[in-house]
Amino acid sequence: MSRTKRLLAVLLALCGALLCGCGQRETETEELPVLVIGSDNYEPYFYLDENGAYAGIDVEIAKAACERLGWTPDFRQISWQEKDALLERGDVDCLWGSFSMNGREDRYRWAGPYMYSRQVVIVQASSDIYGLGDLNGKRIAVQTSSKPEELFLKHQVPGVEQVDSVYCFADTVDVFAALDKSYVDACAGHETAYLTFIAGRAGEYRVLEPGLLRAGLGAAFYKGDGSGRAEALNEMLHELVADGTVAAITPKDGAPAKVTKRIVHDMDKSYFPVNTIVPSTEIVQDRVTLELFRGCIRGCRFCQAGYVYRPVRNRSRDLCADYCVRSCDDTGYQEVTLSSLSTSDYPPLTELCDELEGFCDQRHISLSLPSLRADNFSMDLMQRLAKGRKTGLTFAPEAGTQRLRDVINKNVTLDDLLQSCRTAFAGGYSAVKLYFMLGLPTETDEDVLGIADVAARVMHAWRESAQNKQRGIRITVSTSWFVPKPHTAFQWEPQISKEEYERRVALLREAIKTKTVTYNWHDSDTSFMEAVLARGDRRMGKVLETAWRKGAHLDAWEEYFSLDRWLEAFDACGLDPHFYANRTRSEDELLPWSMISSGVTQDYLKRERHQAYASLTTPDCRTRCNGCGANKLVGGKCDV
Repeated sequence: MSRTKRLLAVLLALCGALLCGCGQRETETEELPVLVIGSDNYEPYFYLDENGAYAGIDVEIAKAACERLGWTPDFRQISWQEKDALLERGDVDCLWGSFSMNGREDRYRWAGPYMYSRQVVIVQASSDIYGLGDLNGKRIAVQTSSKPEELFLKHQVPGVEQVDSVYCFADTVDVFAALDKSYVDACAGHETAYLTFIAGRAGEYRVLEPGLLRAGLGAAFYKGDGSGRAEALNEMLHELVADGTVAAITPKDGAPAKVTKRIVHDMDKSYFPVNTIVPSTEIVQDRVTLELFRGCIRGCRFCQAGYVYRPVRNRSRDLCADYCVRSCDDTGYQEVTLSSLSTSDYPPLTELCDELEGFCDQRHISLSLPSLRADNFSMDLMQRLAKGRKTGLTFAPEAGTQRLRDVINKNVTLDDLLQSCRTAFAGGYSAVKLYFMLGLPTETDEDVLGIADVAARVMHAWRESAQNKQRGIRITVSTSWFVPKPHTAFQWEPQISKEEYERRVALLREAIKTKTVTYNWHDSDTSFMEAVLARGDRRMGKVLETAWRKGAHLDAWEEYFSLDRWLEAFDACGLDPHFYANRTRSEDELLPWSMISSGVTQDYLKRERHQAYASLTTPDCRTRCNGCGANKLVGGKCDV
């Protein structure tokens, strides 16, 4: 039965049932579609905002569920100690405010669980309490009628035989006042609510691990409520949880419904730092980095930067040369990286290198390019780069077969790559880095094994073309795990599972037989989290804060990163990270970033996605305008 039919059946059933109005248990002749919801003040689940309106996680969920059911929610702030009496008298229809179902399953008629929350113990940072076992003989503060009160009074806390006493307070304010004044040794309650309350003072407290309990949250109706509302709400909440997508994005306080990015129209007027701070120690990017142009003409379907930095805007050759000279004069650097998304597509690149030739020769300065297009690398360009010290060359074929390169619109052939490598090897280069991705849409094992074949063919090209084979050859194959990004043609695609990614890594590792080929692959844990964060919605804010409070920092460095810590944060917030990383989105789904426009239209991205699944390529912007829409940001014509 369809969702619409199910809901219609529920509502028709409600019309024929003995329904009551707000606060009544007697039979009425007419249903009042009002649901009276009672809760106490408990941020961030249920509270009054600065305008006096009810707000919070539970309020938003209740509004969404009632809207789909055709009900009107009527929120009431109540005394939590009186909740059962209010429910039994019919003063409220249900209790909905971070209410734990665990252990209360038979006490109420439930709708839920709709999310999960952890009950935890918090102590002062200077406390000598480090685990639950240290709570024996200690004084504990809890909120009245809360789950931790029940756990401690019934001696159901693992490792805790007997606490000194349990103090019950009306609200969170009093609980933490008792802890701050050392009237108690620890306090226990909902992790999210407590962390929200102490926001800004997180360094003064510690959360004990493990937590007390992982509890499902639900809306509690009177046990004898036979109206069918609990059942209807329960079904709707499960639909909302199963869906989890954005229902609407509503601008507030006069904000525009669509925010369009601002751009620098004239790159010659864009500030460039020729006078920079030079560190007193060697750093990774120990060189001048000169941006030649912004944007990209290519249109690789996976590349977020290639889409969001459109349209193409070039910086003039003379100004680039001037910035190069002045930057080297100021810093003393002896290497200059000519940087852009696709530097070899800069129209006057050869002329710029010629203009800088005398200066670079005199100062022994080398020019380098971060990554090269295999389809336009030439002997002329190589000779100009080779006047400095010969560093290795980097190419990014991205995929191991032509079919998959067409899917991602790389517009590079194997012959292009091999010819560029032959040119480099003949000119004296003996090191090549090749970048690929695993997990691209439509990828098969044949495509994965194709990467090993490409590396072997590059090795054969070196044997054919190298002038000095005694120097040997270093070929580095590096693979990353495809991360779908917003504002790209692949923003609707799933990331493959971690297990499947690791299987493909193992498949490729076993297929690379040549000793001169080094294979590096990206860590799967960090790539998974990148995929989760890349397409997150506003609920991710609480996850970020929770992970930080659990100790996450400097996570871009593997020695600091802990996937388990992030998964605990998701669990505490009642969210599933796989919902964000591994789910295919439908093209009619409202995406969390839909209110932001990069200038490239959604219709164009959808068209590119359809082209990908047909293995059809789209020519670059210099060959023809493909109508992405970004040209409107500069008045109609890109600087291609």
